[in-house]
Amino acid sequence: MKSKQTEFVIFDTETTGLSVTNGDRILEIAAIRIKNGEILDRFESFINPERSIPESVQNIHGITKNIVKNAPKSEEILPEFLHFIGGSCLIGHNVKFDLDFLCYQLSLISRKLKNETPAIDTLKMAKYFLPHLSTYTLSSVALSFGVKIKET
Repeated sequence: MKSKQTEFVIFDTETTGLSVTNGDRILEIAAIRIKNGEILDRFESFINPERSIPESVQNIHGITKNIVKNAPKSEEILPEFLHFIGGSCLIGHNVKFDLDFLCYQLSLISRKLKNETPAIDTLKMAKYFLPHLSTYTLSSVALSFGVKIKET
């Protein structure tokens, strides 16, 4: 994979909880597509999970049932997201978590990622290249490079 010729999609999900196998679902998916250091496109959507959102989880990401009650369902949004990523290399912080949710919910609508879709985990990279950090949250890693994260 030659990075100058490769499109990268950096993405993140917010979910109703931590376990896809226990019924948790994606509430929000957001991504940017980059090539040669330039942002080519953006994708963002709330998703109606069609289930409750525990208060403890709402306190983490601030997404409530009222925010997602009129949002499109995953069967509407996820095919659009597949089109958005195309053949790009996926990047995420703890990307396995996001991919587990994405792949499971795609399977519910008889869709899937392309088998050859590469993925890069910035959490694994941070632990390897920044062993001196005491925590590996995305904001901690960014701060170690002098990048301030704007809290929403």
